Amino acid sequence: MEQGGGLDDTDILASILPADAKIPDAHRAIIAAQANALLREKGAGAGEGGRSRLLVTLGRRLRKTCHADAYLALLDAVPSILAEDPPQALDRAIILNRLGEADPLHGALASDSLDLDISRLPRLLGLRHRHRIATDVALIERLFGRVRPSLPAMMRNFPVARWNTGEAEAMARALYALVQPADMGEGDYIERFIRGIGARLLYMSLGNRVEAPLKPLQRDVRRRVTGFDPAPVTAAAAAGRSIMGVTAHAGVASAQTRNLRELAPELPSLIVGNSPIYRDENTDSMGLAVRDLTTGDLLRTIRALRRKPYRIYLLPDGQAGGARRTVSVLGRDVSIAATAGVFAWQARADTFFLDTRWHGLGRIEVRLARGPQPGRAHDRADFIARFDAFYAARLERIVTGPPENIATTRGGIWHQLLWPQSETAPPADDDPY
Repeated sequence: MEQGGGLDDTDILASILPADAKIPDAHRAIIAAQANALLREKGAGAGEGGRSRLLVTLGRRLRKTCHADAYLALLDAVPSILAEDPPQALDRAIILNRLGEADPLHGALASDSLDLDISRLPRLLGLRHRHRIATDVALIERLFGRVRPSLPAMMRNFPVARWNTGEAEAMARALYALVQPADMGEGDYIERFIRGIGARLLYMSLGNRVEAPLKPLQRDVRRRVTGFDPAPVTAAAAAGRSIMGVTAHAGVASAQTRNLRELAPELPSLIVGNSPIYRDENTDSMGLAVRDLTTGDLLRTIRALRRKPYRIYLLPDGQAGGARRTVSVLGRDVSIAATAGVFAWQARADTFFLDTRWHGLGRIEVRLARGPQPGRAHDRADFIARFDAFYAARLERIVTGPPENIATTRGGIWHQLLWPQSETAPPADDDPY
């Protein structure tokens, strides 16, 4: 197969792969096409170091474009990619697990060589929970230091310097420059931001099965979550109306969903996300995976929402499926999913925004703000505009609030908000340059 510049697959692969790398014929065309695109963007690089970086990026590109078989073939042919970029060991294990090979996943999750960059920890911890792998003392000590019996004690001794990675610091600095808080300096802001990330991930890591020595700490962390007044939610459910809970890529989302699930348990759930796993025993409950969402999926969901009340949960600042709408946060345009407003209108749902607030990193408060409700006085466009304005105002409140309550390094509006196209952003996840 000819590629740009007159090179065929063999020439392209020879220009980027080690001499002893053997790619099966079935995968050569896909790998060569991705390699050719990468070479056009980056050039051949400088020496072996440049080639190594190109191979790491090639692996990430194949993973992101869902060429699973070609990705596995590349890693088998060039195992040095895993040595250069240890997180790809986890990616490889995830794919093998989905193909029915479970053992490599467990090995990758337990591997001492796995790069536990904080931006990847939520994914790692979520996988451990999904595959019923108990959080062990060694993992907690590796991430947070010596195990102590309470959340405040853990956070007093939190290793801030160890977690202050380039990505987290870059986001904290950009936030500080945008918000310009009058009550703290940049150094204090960055430290509080990073401590918030650590506290959130400690909560996540203790949220499911744990080894026996961690149970006292787990019990302490769980009792430090306070919920919101449930009256508005239970009243809506009692009146036969749907409930929509929306949130953002900030704070301790798992505490929010746990609170929402405990309210109005008689309603079936609709969870919208990349890989929705919050399911209950109600046979009408649905998980809507936005990565594979089709128009037919949306129409079937809308028909279900019209038939009976649901408890709906989604993050409009993420993928959430369907078209995008633009809102303003601190004078900057960011896009959110139009799906939330449409679902709320079609379901005639009472809408609520959930977020979390840390109190001295010793207690998590889950907060509830009531949003607009569809009524006869509003048409569809008017309601959706009011919902978008409400959501944007809640986002702005988070952005301008205490930095520990943001507690994230990716997802949502953050890249759009902090690094508009006219500015220089940190390297994207698939680009190690």
